[in-house]
Amino acid sequence: MRSPGGDASVQSMAATDPDRVKFHVKVRAGRKTDRVWRAADGTLMVDVRARPVDGRANAAVIAVIAEVCGVAPSGVTITAGFANPHKVIQVPAGCWDQLRATLSDGNQGGT
Repeated sequence: MRSPGGDASVQSMAATDPDRVKFHVKVRAGRKTDRVWRAADGTLMVDVRARPVDGRANAAVIAVIAEVCGVAPSGVTITAGFANPHKVIQVPAGCWDQLRATLSDGNQGGT
């Protein structure tokens, strides 16, 4: 099955929930800014200022993705990789569309 938008990092959840999408990100905690960007190799990256202590970096990842997508943080879920920089994120399908549009415009979403 081809992923939404042809992106290999995205898994369609059509069989279980057609309104949600999962994708992989690599998180870099303790950075100077919060942002979502795509590395040269195509990896979706999330930089957050928070340190990976007591779940602060995970909360920041959820917040920055929600902000870029224009959804409430409750709509963004980390489904795997809680203690790992490689995470699987689940979002509403429209959020993924917004994220892709932001990144394809050459922008880096975030604050």
